[in-house]
Amino acid sequence: MKRFIGLLVAVVICAVITLLSLTIATSAATIGMEGSYDMPPAQTQQFLGAAAQKLGGKPAEPGSYTIPVLPWSTVTLKATVTPQAEGSRVTFYGHATKLKELKQLLDKQLPPLK
Repeated sequence: MKRFIGLLVAVVICAVITLLSLTIATSAATIGMEGSYDMPPAQTQQFLGAAAQKLGGKPAEPGSYTIPVLPWSTVTLKATVTPQAEGSRVTFYGHATKLKELKQLLDKQLPPLK
């Protein structure tokens, strides 16, 4: 019985350490990138919100979206839309994998600025 309890404690400790390390690893990988689109800023912002929702994201504060990475962990992506002479420019900052997915969705939906 003592061996069983000892084994159970060891398994629980290993599981907790694994969950903590996964959570830390997913929140640590942040990058920044930009994209220019042939669309007015207001429409670009709407498409950005729709793309974030496709990834399971919810608006956090203006220009930020909270997106789940693991079932128990979320990351915040920031996207700033600024007007240009033609179209708009989006500056992204956040979790590397989710940011790339968000930018890919946006690139598929919006025409690039030429």
